[in-house]
Parts: sequence; structure tokens; C-alpha cells
Amino acid sequence: LIRHIGVSTVTPEATAAIVSSGKAEAIQVPASILDHRFTGGGICAQAAERRMAVFARSIYLQGLVLMNEEDIPADLLDVIPPLRRLRLVAAEAGMTLAELAVRFILGLDEVTCILVGVESVAQVKQNVELFDKGALDAELTAAVRAAVPSLAEHILCPYRWAKRMPD
Repeated sequence: LIRHIGVSTVTPEATAAIVSSGKAEAIQVPASILDHRFTGGGICAQAAERRMAVFARSIYLQGLVLMNEEDIPADLLDVIPPLRRLRLVAAEAGMTLAELAVRFILGLDEVTCILVGVESVAQVKQNVELFDKGALDAELTAAVRAAVPSLAEHILCPYRWAKRMPD
């Protein structure tokens, strides 16, 4: 009855264990312009080498990437400097931060598919338009990586946030 097995993970350690075990054909991991723990750390590249599908989720980090600074909760304020740098990179490239976020993930060779949550038909259409633009070039990809330091897990892991993001 089961044709394929995949695993959705939340930590790099669990993901590495699943990839090493070879017992899944796909992994689903959080990945965004702020969170490079899985894609930058080699775990997803190892999965791709093993011919595992890699699904990237949470590319907007539960909305944090696109949130106005004044709406960012107090326990997540450390994200503001990298977000400012990313907004500058996006503006200099003539695009929105949403476009930069999508196109950055599209350019990751080890990512098979991107999963994006939506709340309206308009959001579906907007995402399709962004996906159609394709991956960032190498220079912009490098600028994104340079703009974002390694952020603390309390920022990158929504299950550790003090409160849920506003709707």
C-alpha cells in the first residue's frame, strides 16, 4: 500500500540521521533566506546525492521574513539587522523581499520542490509569478548568504517562539 516514504524534520541532527539511514526517499526541511542550517550545512546535498527528494518548506519562516519591523515580537528582534540587509539586497536588485526569498530557494540545486502555504487565490497567483522568474544568479545568491549570519535557533525555530505570529 505504501509506495514512497518521506520524513518532515525540524532539526539538522534528525535530518542527518534520516539521510544517513537511507530509510526515506524524501525529506521535508525548513529553508529560507534566513535559515541555511539544512541547505548550507550539506545535509540536503547529501540527501540529493543519495537520490532523496528534498522538499523545502517555511521559505518565508512562518511570515517572519516578510513582516514589518514594528510587528516583529520582542524575542525575535535579532532578526531585524539581517532582514534590513536582505531588503537592501532586494532593492538594489530591483525586486521585493518576497521575490528574493523565493528565487534564492529556487537556486539551491539540492532542493527538489518548494512548498508554500497560501491563504488566498491572490497569494497563489503571486507565488506562481515569483516562481516563474527562476533562480537568482550567483552574485545575488552570494549577497544573500553574506547578508545573513548564523542566527540563533530561537529565531529559526517557530516552535520556540514565545507567541504565534499575528494572522
